Amino acid sequence: MHWVLLRQDENGVRYEIARSPWRSQLEWLAEQYNKEPRHKQLWFVESLPPVTPVATSADR
Repeated sequence: MHWVLLRQDENGVRYEIARSPWRSQLEWLAEQYNKEPRHKQLWFVESLPPVTPVATSADR
């Protein structure tokens, strides 16, 4: 499973900042950014859904 670090601004717009297979790494980054008093953004981690391969005509 892979994880994504997201930033949500004061208007509710979400941006993907980083991806990693290590959730703890991204949670540590989110915690550091959320500690910064100058930031009005919310930083958080979510799991990415698994990717399902798509069959193409070359696979037949």
